[in-house]
Order: sequence, then structure tokens, then C-alpha cells
Amino acid sequence: MASFVQGISGMMRGASLSSAAQEQEYTVAVSLLAAYTAITIPNGMTYQGTELQIFWNGQRKFVGKDFNYVGTGTKTQVSMNFDMYLNESLIFRKEL
Repeated sequence: MASFVQGISGMMRGASLSSAAQEQEYTVAVSLLAAYTAITIPNGMTYQGTELQIFWNGQRKFVGKDFNYVGTGTKTQVSMNFDMYLNESLIFRKEL
């Protein structure tokens, strides 16, 4: 399986030529989104756990350190472990 570095929306990250992924973007629409607030992933995207990757302003974030899963089973929300501000964005990426 060949891999390459792919730049999307200013983000650099590894991607596999043989994998497909689903991505959704969330942009903060309030002046302050407090840490640990539940964020619903846009457009009905769901995840079970480790297949979900999150990028904040182009930087990869990691479960436990930077964000937490919200719920059990099939999930639609996460919470970030830090405050976010107006127009900052999250990219939710899930390997298919």
C-alpha cells in the first residue's frame, strides 16, 4: 500500500492511496465555545471510536489529550479539551 502526504485546506497529513475517507468541517459560530462543550459532527457523520481523526486549524488532535468521545456505541458528538473561538474550524475525518 503506497502512502503520500496530502495537503487539503492548508493541512498536511498522511493519506493512503487505497483508502477512502469521509470529511466534515465545523466552524465555530460564537465568540467563545467553552472547553468540554459537546459538538455535533455536521451532516449526520457518525463514528464508533478510533477511526475518527480531528484536525483543529490544520493540526491533528488526539483522543484523551485534545478531545473526548461523547456517548456510547455509534456516536455523533465530541468535546474538545480547550476553548475555541469565532471562525476556528475542526475537520472531522473518518476512514471508510
